[in-house]
Amino acid sequence: MTQRDEIEAYWEQPGTVSLLDSNLRRLEEDTVLRYLHRNMEFADLGCGGGESTARYAPAVKSCLALEQSSHLRSRAEAIFREAGLKNVKLVAGSVTDLSAYRGRFDGVVTQRVVINFLSWEEQKAVIENVRSTLKPGGLYVMIENTFEGFENLNAVRRAVGLDNIPLHWHNYFLYYPALMDFLKDKFVVEDVHTFDL
Repeated sequence: MTQRDEIEAYWEQPGTVSLLDSNLRRLEEDTVLRYLHRNMEFADLGCGGGESTARYAPAVKSCLALEQSSHLRSRAEAIFREAGLKNVKLVAGSVTDLSAYRGRFDGVVTQRVVINFLSWEEQKAVIENVRSTLKPGGLYVMIENTFEGFENLNAVRRAVGLDNIPLHWHNYFLYYPALMDFLKDKFVVEDVHTFDL
């Protein structure tokens, strides 16, 4: 079994939780919501169990929720049904192939999706795929972890006598300078917001 297969199997396990910290999830969602508007055709690429998507969908015209894991899609489907959302289309798919969605969206979000690819080369390809889904002038809200933010957080923990948070085996965080250098020719970076301090 390859490492990619192990990661995919991990997300199919019923006990797997995308984000344990509900306060951090709320901060992330509130940040994304600042950029959404009623006329937006939007996509949550790698929507997981749909918790965040259920907050985004009421703020936009239409919302595509794309998720590779069948387990997480079933959770998302239940959340969307319970919320009575009529403008969400839940689809099976991966950010490794977004060719069906080229130039389709006014805005997209990824939340801890890019970091599930374990090399910078794979991560760059995913970012390019996400970019291809945007209409001219479209917005990409990227909520991904960086090694620098991770170290800042652990430095604060150490300062108050807490252990470091370990890096999850299935994540490869982004290096902020390399990321910004890569993005500069592909996007206009309008804002950078951190949750590390």
